[in-house]
Amino acid sequence: MSLRIRYAATVLALLLCASPARAEWQTHRRANVQFNVPTGWLMRARGPVLTVAPQTGGLGVEFVALTNPSTNAIIERQLMGYLRGSFQAVRVTQPVRPITQNGLAGVALRGVGMRNGQLLEWFALAIGADGRGVAAIGFALPGQITGNAALITMLNSIQPIR
Repeated sequence: MSLRIRYAATVLALLLCASPARAEWQTHRRANVQFNVPTGWLMRARGPVLTVAPQTGGLGVEFVALTNPSTNAIIERQLMGYLRGSFQAVRVTQPVRPITQNGLAGVALRGVGMRNGQLLEWFALAIGADGRGVAAIGFALPGQITGNAALITMLNSIQPIR
């Protein structure tokens, strides 16, 4: 089976198992954050992971609760642990940089890795406050992450639950 067919099968499985977003604002209570999911995107919760993807496929974002994100070093360790557990041959292409967003602090980085035999680009941002936080890990075929306006709007909307 070709790599592209396997990737398409993975995306199709997500689409068949998920339901369309009915409300724009979603909360991740374990992470103590909320974010605005683009209209028509699909969501699927599996344990502590909430996966969000457009109906057309091509990319996905996994929201994962962080434990005690008190320093950027702790956040980075948790993030790299999750990435190494989710991808094979993880390689960072844009090193860790500190970020702040909507009163939350953390780190962002980008890279590549293998998942289900397919080379994917990934990005990760991890932010938190008050002992809780969230990692948002996005993945797509090479060249499909940059410039996605709906994705950027969703990521910029991450904020503490009010």
